[in-house]
Amino acid sequence: MNYFNLNRKVLAVLLVLLAGACKPEQRAGDEARAAYAGSWTIVKAVRNLDDITSGCDFGRSLITLNADGTYTVDKTAMFIVTKNGDWAVRKQSAGDIIVLKPSAGGPAPAYEMQSDTTGNAGNIIANFTTGSSNTYEYILQKIVLKEKSKP
Repeated sequence: MNYFNLNRKVLAVLLVLLAGACKPEQRAGDEARAAYAGSWTIVKAVRNLDDITSGCDFGRSLITLNADGTYTVDKTAMFIVTKNGDWAVRKQSAGDIIVLKPSAGGPAPAYEMQSDTTGNAGNIIANFTTGSSNTYEYILQKIVLKEKSKP
């Protein structure tokens, strides 16, 4: 009898340890998502290696990455996605990948954006090609709202 009770106790301890081992990875994903959640705008746009930033109005929010894993896009902007959907962060050694998956209109490909690991850390780089032969690189920067100063 004692042998079976000991086995049950050992098994219970192992199950608790295994369940606890998964939580830090989940927290790391939540932290990564929190780092990117917010509204983003284009600070630099390049088309076919030509800087077109000054000729475009990028003053408004382009995409909002919500903390719940959904995103919304400004329908008037030319971007890699034109429909709202879901997003996730995939960690890798060369920087994070932000994966956008449009949810409306049936199955759609997922699009990826790379976190900027060069001199503009904290930005996101989106590379894409339109239906024509134009290739684009957008550098997105998070919009930081300034707090009102108290009198």
